Amino acid sequence: MFSTTRQRRESDELIDARFAKAIAHPLRVRIMVELDRGPMSPAEYAAKFEEETENVWYHFRILAECDCIEVVGERSRRGATEHFYANCQHALFSEEQFSRLPAAVRGSISASILSTFMDQAAEALLTNRLDSHDSRHLTWQRLELDEEGFAEVMGRMDELFEWLPVAQMAAHQRMKKSDEKPLITAVGLFGFECPKPERDHDLTSP
Repeated sequence: MFSTTRQRRESDELIDARFAKAIAHPLRVRIMVELDRGPMSPAEYAAKFEEETENVWYHFRILAECDCIEVVGERSRRGATEHFYANCQHALFSEEQFSRLPAAVRGSISASILSTFMDQAAEALLTNRLDSHDSRHLTWQRLELDEEGFAEVMGRMDELFEWLPVAQMAAHQRMKKSDEKPLITAVGLFGFECPKPERDHDLTSP
């Protein structure tokens, strides 16, 4: 759901006052992250995360007023109508725009991205789906780069990020003809500066 990218965009990267208000509270960020996994009602969210129902309703309403979530379904429950919400906006920031956000907000968004991805990976592992396909990709590597090299690597990752919706559209067109069921796929792209390992002894080659 939330993404940060170094590449500039036109109108779809504009951070307006409504969206700034939406992400100003950590609970609203967490709600949007959870809704990216599938539609959910405020009552469901409150029960799952043991939050106060009235407080959750308030933050759902703020997100709806900011056009960040929308009602996608409803059902009758205990004589009342339960509304289910889904995200209707993706957050895409350029490097410059992300750096202008308050530090607390940046940290909250980054933490939400990482925690959601880890939740997806853990769920896939527990349900034996993580290794169900031989073509699955699960790697990471620590590099030593200069500023130019770091920018180049991040740029290459941006290129892949830009291509993912194209791949999905092509898959949807094929599935319309083949009636094949979709494979729900999680793709995580992370590149960041990390602290020097404690065991990095700056050894000299023999």
